[in-house]
Formats: sequence, C-alpha cells, structure tokens
Amino acid sequence: EIASCLVGSEMCIRDSRLPALWSESAPPYIIPTLQPNRQFLRLTDMERKLIELLRHRSLTMATAESCTGGNIAHRITLVPGASDVFSGAVVSYSNRVKADILGVSMENLRLYGAVSEPVVREMAEGVCRALGVDCAVATSGIAGPGGGTPDKPVGMVWMAVHVRGFQTQSAVYRFDGDRATVIETATTAALKMLHDRLVAVFSNPGVQ
Repeated sequence: EIASCLVGSEMCIRDSRLPALWSESAPPYIIPTLQPNRQFLRLTDMERKLIELLRHRSLTMATAESCTGGNIAHRITLVPGASDVFSGAVVSYSNRVKADILGVSMENLRLYGAVSEPVVREMAEGVCRALGVDCAVATSGIAGPGGGTPDKPVGMVWMAVHVRGFQTQSAVYRFDGDRATVIETATTAALKMLHDRLVAVFSNPGVQ
C-alpha cells in the first residue's frame, strides 16, 4: 500500500512495500504514487515549481476540473505572478459542460461515464483548445463520501495531462480519506503530474 500524510503545507508519500521510513503517528491516506520505486517522496510547494517551469519555457496552462472543483486553479493562483502562465480553468462538474465547453464525446460519457480515461483525456485536450494554451491537466473522480460503486469506488480519480504537440498522458489514482482530503491530495498529484510531464517532454527528445 501507499501511505501519505499532510504535514503543514507538505504531503509525504510512502510505499510500504519498501523498507519503512515512516512515523506511525502520521494519519494514513492510501494513494498511488507516480514513482513507486522511490521510498519516500516529499511534495513541497508544487504549484510554485510548476509555475517556474512554465515561465522558464514560456508556456501557458489551464485546468479542466470535475472532482477537484477548481482547487487546482485555486492553488496555482495563490502564487504571485501566476497570471504570467495561467490562463484559466473550466470547472466541468456536469456532463453538459464537459460536452458543450470541452468537446467531450457524449458517446464516451454514455459508454464509460464521467469518471473514465477516455473522458478525462478529452477534457485535457478540450481545455487546451478552448483556452488556447500550451498544456493542461484534467481531473474526474469521486471525492465522496457517497457516489462510489464497486467498479468506481470513492477516492478514485482519473487524471490526464496534455502538452501541445505531444501525446496525452493519463493515470488513475485511488485516494483515501474524507472528501476534503481526497480533493487536496488529488490536487497535489495533478500539479505534480503536469510538472513531471513537462520535465519529461523537454528533457528527453524521444518522448512522444
């Protein structure tokens, strides 16, 4: 299992399959990590790091948010100077907004549901088109406490990152905790996912 805790403004993640490096007093929130081979990952000030990277590359970004409800945009705009790189957000809570504003296929919504890989990928690509930005991150999930099913339990969040000129990347996560915790940890994971994708595409010419 993967465990994390919030310590002040920092989120710590531990993979318990590896040797323990953990305080037993820390509250466990079970979530997957983008780098499971790392024993201990400390996420600090991720939104500032993302903004600095975007500014360095002269890139603009946007978010398409369902379950996070605009929290990614909120965290980004807490950083002074975010307007240099952040164009805006679409909080596509309803399927109508997903389809009408982001161009998500009604067929995909019908076949797979809002919390699915095809839909979240279309959300990321659609917000890039709608707002004319270079990159975007999208989220769609079930923050709870209700709404979960055996196939799509509470805490399940699909995320996608689109960088113009490159293939869209997507991943599914399972976050534990109450509604606020799911939203906050999903937000940090989304910021990190976009940051890491940008690092990958600009540091490795072979990345698609």
